Amino acid sequence: ARAADAASEAAPDEDAQSFALEHARAALLVSDAVPLAPPRQVADWRDALGELFGMDPPSTSILFVHDEDSPSDIIIKARAADAPRSPYDVAPPRVARTEWRRGAQLEAWRLTIHQAPARSLWDWGTQVGAVVLPFDAALARDVEAWRAMMGASAGAHGESAAFVEQAQHERRRALAREWAERLALVNAHALNMEGMELTAPDWGRLDLIVGLWWLRLRQAMRRDDALRMGDGRVLLRLSEQHIALISVHARATPGAPVAQLVTDLMLQHDGARLIELSVSDWCPDDLPGHMLLASSRCVAEVRIVPSP
Repeated sequence: ARAADAASEAAPDEDAQSFALEHARAALLVSDAVPLAPPRQVADWRDALGELFGMDPPSTSILFVHDEDSPSDIIIKARAADAPRSPYDVAPPRVARTEWRRGAQLEAWRLTIHQAPARSLWDWGTQVGAVVLPFDAALARDVEAWRAMMGASAGAHGESAAFVEQAQHERRRALAREWAERLALVNAHALNMEGMELTAPDWGRLDLIVGLWWLRLRQAMRRDDALRMGDGRVLLRLSEQHIALISVHARATPGAPVAQLVTDLMLQHDGARLIELSVSDWCPDDLPGHMLLASSRCVAEVRIVPSP
């Protein structure tokens, strides 16, 4: 809320306010000024899961989780065809996940992150298309410091990403002199994906598969074939062949229902282009082994596995 208020004060029009708000969000996330809260278990898990599986499932999407061996300087984004680009689309994420919805196109970006003392003040001033963000949480919470960082970032004054005016040079060098290693200059470069495009899944078929397993989860809850184990997970017997292991947590903020198939994303690059982009099967043998399902009240991480 404070970021939204500061963005409204700092920017004169709607486009500028949107830019300011995106910068504020990126600054808070990158600096860990807003720490990720641990998930909170739902005490009345039977009611929460009964409510979740009692509703109709939404359209299915894919949630890519970056493989642990994938390089950390690559971000995969899924962008709707008519969605505008922003420098903050590719701010360093704390969680390497990408949601792919129908109609969206995948893009690959490589991040370069420079701390102020690592480069000359001149280079710091002339990096094109770069965003100035704090590594320091206290600095991120300082509204005046945030305004200075936003003003020194590409796009803050309507200039194109390919041009940085002299005033921007001076702003960045002044920030580097004052706050040194507490600042980072983040640049994103689009990677060539030619020959590496992923074929979109048959979304209708995924909806059908998820819908069928959703019904089985609903039926198992109505049979009360469930218990909570000592480690906090819910064990749900779906059939003689399959069980579901479910971690259910309260949703941090209410939102639209979610049905995501979770799959690992493997990728490599040579600096200019992707040389590997692959995923595990969407639904091997029509079994959605790992799903993230959510109602407005709770989030359930569901793993469907063979019964021992």
